[in-house]
Amino acid sequence: MSGGNDFVIALKGNQSRLLQALLWMRLEQFPEQLCSSHEVSRNRAITRVVRVYRCAGKLEPEWNGIRAAICIEQTGTRAGKPYHQRRWFISSLLTSAAGFAQVIRNHWRIENPLHWVKDVVLHEDASPLQHPNAAVNTSLCRNVVINLLRCNGFPAITQGLITLAHDLPRLLSLSQ
Repeated sequence: MSGGNDFVIALKGNQSRLLQALLWMRLEQFPEQLCSSHEVSRNRAITRVVRVYRCAGKLEPEWNGIRAAICIEQTGTRAGKPYHQRRWFISSLLTSAAGFAQVIRNHWRIENPLHWVKDVVLHEDASPLQHPNAAVNTSLCRNVVINLLRCNGFPAITQGLITLAHDLPRLLSLSQ
């Protein structure tokens, strides 16, 4: 973009017009690139298909920096139950489906261990804090808690919180 950086951004429901345009694009054109992979791990069997659509000239002018739309569709089983998910990403890049798949997977290697824990386990998004300093300080405290628990052998943050909830001496000993 204007700063010389490119982007790959997950598209969420808050951009309903753009998402609708991409859904129509998916019906009206073939993907520019396509790749698939199959993965079996942790009680899951997932087939992932990555489709890349060229967006140049196909979207409203407000979205003119978007060169590609990426649709990642996952199907399979999780814990023996059928699973299906479709996610959309937009990008200023136009690269291969395998390239986008790698960039997005690398992002989730960061997102899952930290941000997912902060959002889902520690309920950071539901925080009622209004003052910016309070939100930043509380977020830093959550990071410290996550790191202390992981450094002290708790692979699951929820289990660490449950274990230490009523054990103040052990809780205070973590930082030593």
